[in-house]
Amino acid sequence: MDGMSTVDHNDLVSAWESEQSRVIRNFVRGESRCLFSSAGPGWPGIMLEEHEISPKSRPAAELSRLVLCFWNNNETMRCDHPDANGYFVPKLVHPGTLSLYTRGALAEVRTFEPWSGIFLSFKEGFLCEVEERFRHDSNIHSVADGMISQDKRCFLEAPLQSILKCLGEEARTRGQNGRRYAEKLIQSLADRLLILTRTRQTAWLTNNLDMCTWRRITDRLEATPDATFDVETLAAERGCSKRHFFRTFRVSTGRSPHQYVLDLRIEKARRLMLKPNLSLMHIAMECGFKSDAHFTRAFRQRLGVPPSIFRRRLSCHFSSSKVVSAPLSSEDRSHPARLR
Repeated sequence: MDGMSTVDHNDLVSAWESEQSRVIRNFVRGESRCLFSSAGPGWPGIMLEEHEISPKSRPAAELSRLVLCFWNNNETMRCDHPDANGYFVPKLVHPGTLSLYTRGALAEVRTFEPWSGIFLSFKEGFLCEVEERFRHDSNIHSVADGMISQDKRCFLEAPLQSILKCLGEEARTRGQNGRRYAEKLIQSLADRLLILTRTRQTAWLTNNLDMCTWRRITDRLEATPDATFDVETLAAERGCSKRHFFRTFRVSTGRSPHQYVLDLRIEKARRLMLKPNLSLMHIAMECGFKSDAHFTRAFRQRLGVPPSIFRRRLSCHFSSSKVVSAPLSSEDRSHPARLR
C-alpha cells in the first residue's frame, strides 16, 4: 500500500512539473536550450529552469500562469516590442533585470542575440495575493512607449536577485544543500514579492522615472538631434537635484544617463548599418556623434570591434541566414542627442 502511494505521488509530482515546464516553454516561445531545472527534487509551489534562448522573432501568445524572469546575460541585450501603432521599438535589458508577467496575452517580441535567463513558474494559488493584485493588469498595453520601451514588468531589486541566484545554484547542483534549504529560499522569495507589492502599490513594476520624463527625453531626442542633452535642466524641470536625477535614472535603467543615451546611439547606428547606401560618416552624424573618430571609439568600447568590421560581419550574416529584424521606420524618426 505504501509503495502504491509513493508511485502515485511521484506520478502527480511529475505531471505537475511537466505542466509548469510547458508554461515556461510557452513563455520562451521558440527554440531554446534548457541548461538545468528544478524538476526531480519536487520543490513546493515553483518550477525553475534556466534557458539559453536563440535570437528570433517570437509570436504573440497566451500565458496561463504567473512567470518570474531573471535575465542573467553578461552584457546589455536588446529586444523589440510593438508600440500602439504597431512599430517595433527597442528595449535594452541590462544584466540582472527581473520581469514579472501575469496570466494573459504576451506581445510579439524580436530578439537579435542569444539570451540567457532563469524562469520560475508558480503553482496556482502559491502567490495568490500577488496574482490577485495584478489580475486585471495587461502584459501588453504598457510594453512600449515611443523610442524607449516602457516595459513596466521590468525592475531591479538586489535582495530578490540574490534569492534567485541561490535558487538557480541549488537547481544546477541538484539540491546540494538539501530540501530544507531550498524551501527556506522559496519562502523568502514569496515573502519578498509580497513585501514589494504591498509597500509600493505595484510601483516596483514600473520605471522610477515617470512616463512624462521619458516622453520629454524622447521628444527632445526627436526634435533636436544635434542639441546638447542637458541633464541639469531636465533635473530642474523634474523638481529634483542633478544628483537625485542621476541616482533615480540609474535605479530605473541600470545605467547612467550618459551610458543609456550612448546605448541608444549605438543601437541606432547598428540598425542604420543595414542600409548599404549610408556611409559610416553619415551614420555617425545621424546618431549624434561629434566625429567619425568619436563614433569609432565609442562603438569599439561597446562592442569590441570598430564599425567597419562590424558592418562587414553584419553583411555576411544577413546574406547567409534569414534573420528577422525590426522595421526602421519608427526609430529612424529619432536622433540620439549629445550628452553634456
